[in-house]
Amino acid sequence: MMKINQKLALAAVVLLTGRTALAGSDNDARKGDKPQSSPGWVVLEEDVFYPLRLDAAAILHNADVHYRRGEEKAAANKIKQAISWLKFAAGHGYPETQKQLQAAADDLGNLQVDLRNGNTVAASRMDATLAQAANALAMWHYFKAKDSLAKNELGYAAQDLQAAATYLQSAATSAHAEFGDEIVTLFRDVNHDGVAVDSGVSVEPNRLQSHLDAVKANLENLAKTLAKISHNA
Repeated sequence: MMKINQKLALAAVVLLTGRTALAGSDNDARKGDKPQSSPGWVVLEEDVFYPLRLDAAAILHNADVHYRRGEEKAAANKIKQAISWLKFAAGHGYPETQKQLQAAADDLGNLQVDLRNGNTVAASRMDATLAQAANALAMWHYFKAKDSLAKNELGYAAQDLQAAATYLQSAATSAHAEFGDEIVTLFRDVNHDGVAVDSGVSVEPNRLQSHLDAVKANLENLAKTLAKISHNA
């Protein structure tokens, strides 16, 4: 097993078929033993997990694309992959996020069953369920970033902020919410920092704190929109 900075091995329940172009090469990641209770899944250490941190956003997007094309079973397959990420996050979450992550996974599970069985799924339900899932992942990454920043682990903080912003945008897209130019610029800067850290460039803690505060504010604002669409779904 490779040596990791945080000395913490995370059992990432990522389906082998769930890797996307964002995940990078399988050859770059050394894998641990497969848990007997989860056939077909792999164990990933934390340094291997971070290059995959944006995968679920692509999976949720692809699920929606398949749904819009009338490809219900393909959408169900993508949703099954997304559920794996939500359950992984719930298993390594914070008290503030565990219930939200599990609830989102449960809702996706119900949606997957209906899609696979050919039951009618309203577009409003699809939008609301995908939005809640993305928002739950955004919250999880926000709290991970907050924790890392408090520990002065700036690289991890930047990477989780990038993920939080990515899932926040994913949730907003599903909810048909729009951000102003200032927020779009914020997301661009947060993404830039995440990419920079991946390339070995350091980021100033004050900049990270400013971005953390801004992401929190936008999560709170989006939560109001999501509450409305969930009620109407």
